[in-house]
Amino acid sequence: MKKKMAIFTAFILSAACMPAAAASLSGCGDKNTLPAPPAPKDSPTTRLVAPTDGSLPTDHTAAENLAYIAYVLDNQTSYHCYTDTNTVANLGFFEVPQATRSYKDYKDGIMVSSDISTSSFVKTATQACFVQGEEATEVYMRSAETPDDTTTNLTAKWSTEQPELYTEESYMAKYGMFQTEMTNYVVNADTITASEEIVVNEDGTYTLSVTLDPAASTVYYQYGMMTRGGLDELPTFSSISFSVTFDGEWNVLSLKATEVAKVKMLLEADSTSEITATYSYDEADFDSEHFAFYESYFKQYVGAVQAPAEKPEETPEEEEGGENTPAE
Repeated sequence: MKKKMAIFTAFILSAACMPAAAASLSGCGDKNTLPAPPAPKDSPTTRLVAPTDGSLPTDHTAAENLAYIAYVLDNQTSYHCYTDTNTVANLGFFEVPQATRSYKDYKDGIMVSSDISTSSFVKTATQACFVQGEEATEVYMRSAETPDDTTTNLTAKWSTEQPELYTEESYMAKYGMFQTEMTNYVVNADTITASEEIVVNEDGTYTLSVTLDPAASTVYYQYGMMTRGGLDELPTFSSISFSVTFDGEWNVLSLKATEVAKVKMLLEADSTSEITATYSYDEADFDSEHFAFYESYFKQYVGAVQAPAEKPEETPEEEEGGENTPAE
């Protein structure tokens, strides 16, 4: 498909996951010794065109159904997603809870995603705009003033300074999967280690529950979690599982995930996150005021900002006013 001690994200579900939400833009967790993550094409979340032959989700495998759901989500014209993430870091002698509220509104190739994260240790807010181009998606990010427990995507005091720009590869190497994904995890036939029989609900919807390989599915997510949380090393996941509810047209309606990881920032801690995401495709549920941040702020920077890695370095002559410096 096209998140100090207490900060540990989630896209989910983009993300909509907590780690996706709990970041500052400073990248305080960058480590020069980290291995480079694989290129996005090397570890894809699979997409498959949803069936039109009249078959039902119960006629397909777990991997196929998740690929259909990913494809259908990619091809929505608009939707709204709200995610609640509750994380507890167990330090052995005390626990640190953290709550994250994530808001996503997508329309016609543009997504505005806002994440508000609060705990007794850290309170952060970030906002990203994903702009789909003909060849690639660019990501523009900004932060906000310190939020409190009542801060929302609309009341946060967002920065008015120039945002940071990320390409797909630079974003995934620092923050993990795009928020346009249904989850923060790589989901395909190779990463799904177990699945339960699809449940047909009384309202005609379907629920599918799967367990993922905790290492292979978090190949990007681990970088985002480290960057956003300022961890001393990459986290180690021991368990990733989620259940997704969807309709007969493979539209995702809701998702619940549980993830368990060991993290380290000075001290080691066991981190457990419970994530709940809900999706709506009704115009009445679309948050137009939230999406309006694109027009009022992000749009002016689209195509006008260079990604950090693309900025040309100044030569010594330029810095010292040498022969490459234009004469006054």
